[in-house]
Amino acid sequence: MALAASGSRSTRRKVKGQMNRMIATIAAALLFAGGCKSSTADNDLITQYNRGDDPSLVQALEAGDYALYSLFDNYPVVTYTLAPGQQVGFAKGERGRVVAVAGDNKVAVEDKPYEWRYRKPKKK
Repeated sequence: MALAASGSRSTRRKVKGQMNRMIATIAAALLFAGGCKSSTADNDLITQYNRGDDPSLVQALEAGDYALYSLFDNYPVVTYTLAPGQQVGFAKGERGRVVAVAGDNKVAVEDKPYEWRYRKPKKK
């Protein structure tokens, strides 16, 4: 009897281990798939800058309007229309001050949080 009981316990451990590996594999696949982004939704956050952060630039995924917002205001500071592949974000400007960048445009910003948001072009 003891032999049969230990055999079934061993089988349960194997099945449990296989199920845990399968769950971990599925979870990893879902996380990976969720991180892949092929398009931009309307009003999507593209990039942001917080005081003390290193500024960074990204490429626009889609054509449309990219609006710069101060996190303290409800209206955009500026809005530029960009084509896919153009740069948008924040960079170091003259004297090491941060500037907002959209394509060939550069805007001096104050030392406070900002973000770029995407807005789909309006259909004509």
